[in-house]
Amino acid sequence: MFFRFLKIGFFIGVLFSSFAIIMTRILQPNRELLILIFYMIILSSVTSSLAIYYEFYFKPEKQRKKIKKLFNEINDLKNKLEEKYNFYNNLLINKRQTSYMLEISLEKIEEKIEEIEKEVMDKSKY
Repeated sequence: MFFRFLKIGFFIGVLFSSFAIIMTRILQPNRELLILIFYMIILSSVTSSLAIYYEFYFKPEKQRKKIKKLFNEINDLKNKLEEKYNFYNNLLINKRQTSYMLEISLEKIEEKIEEIEKEVMDKSKY
């Protein structure tokens, strides 16, 4: 808000200095009028330099901070996504290992069942 006033002050300073220059053309240039003109020119140049400083330093700095904040948020989301990916990947690996272990145990159980069936068949023959 303050720098908007500086920009407006710059334009008002330019307006007053141009008005003062026009007045020197119309009226006789005396010492007070020349001092007033120089004062207006200096005031407008100071306000314009402050406005330019704001435009080229503070605005990019604010944008840089916003961009840094966005990058940090993106990195946080990326880290969370990697954690979830690793978690689900581990679950998938565990699922594969579990299914493999289940297959092996089922095969062993089937072998035991076959052995028991053979024993029962052998005993039933006698």
